[in-house]
Amino acid sequence: MLQILNHTLGFQQPRTLNDQTSVVAIRGDLHPKRLLLAYSMGIFPWYNEDQSPIVWQSPENRMVLFPDQIYVNRTLKKWMKKHPFEIKYNTNFRG
Repeated sequence: MLQILNHTLGFQQPRTLNDQTSVVAIRGDLHPKRLLLAYSMGIFPWYNEDQSPIVWQSPENRMVLFPDQIYVNRTLKKWMKKHPFEIKYNTNFRG
């Protein structure tokens, strides 16, 4: 059953839902406490500024990358040198 969120913080456990969709809830807000709770449960907001309501999804398939187990071939290494990127975490969370 789809959960309709209000001001109360909380989500149903996604694995207890019996339907075929990854959508677990709608509405609510993007308050940092709600986001942290959702992320810890594998739930993510599917949202655009011009879209309402917020749709919360828990995708079934997930991937984990272990940096010490990644093999980067020569072609990819060359490409990465020409197209540098930066990985950030825990930056500008208030913003």
